[in-house]
Amino acid sequence: MIIERLSREHRNIEMLLAILERELEVVDRGGRPDYEVIRAIISYFEVYPEVYHHPQEDVVFAKLKPRGKSRSRTKWAYILSARMRWSARNSTMRHTQKTRSSQAG
Repeated sequence: MIIERLSREHRNIEMLLAILERELEVVDRGGRPDYEVIRAIISYFEVYPEVYHHPQEDVVFAKLKPRGKSRSRTKWAYILSARMRWSARNSTMRHTQKTRSSQAG
């Protein structure tokens, strides 16, 4: 089901962000991070969410929004909340990347 897939993708996104944060901690300690891992994660975030994940969420939003039943509102709230967390986290990641790039350069 689409909700389970979206939830699984959210968990996968959180894992990728945790890996990215670990690599950035290596930089903070003066070490050399795995730039291939960082590039792969950033590349994933530049394409996958907007091209594949968010359109699927939009399908769910469209189906749940007009119903108005309490169960639907609960799912709607869950998905909206997850998407808002993702957007906030993605914005933070972009800001962190820009800050670190400007400090390194």
